Amino acid sequence: MIDLEKELNNFEYFCNDFGHVNLAKDKTYRYKNRQTQIMWTHWKARAKLAQAEITELKQKLEKLESGEFVLVPRNLSNELWEVMWKEFELSESMHEAHKAMIESVEKDHG
Repeated sequence: MIDLEKELNNFEYFCNDFGHVNLAKDKTYRYKNRQTQIMWTHWKARAKLAQAEITELKQKLEKLESGEFVLVPRNLSNELWEVMWKEFELSESMHEAHKAMIESVEKDHG
């Protein structure tokens, strides 16, 4: 969830910093100047999108940290190919070959 008070302070600081100082508000705390109100509406929308992206990245990081996923190189080394093929020849299972490759990477970087 975004911190609207913080976003409001950042927005007004930004406006002042760039010379847009028409920040007077009415009784409902909306900006009296239409352009300023539109800018604030866009600022809040951007903040919500940024927060959604942050939340999504945190979830992905949690998955990586959980051990459910591991990082493997894009291009497999000859050693990893050998590990996979050796396991495949023994088990005739790509699933087992894949597991053997992952275990080999984890052993090297564990």
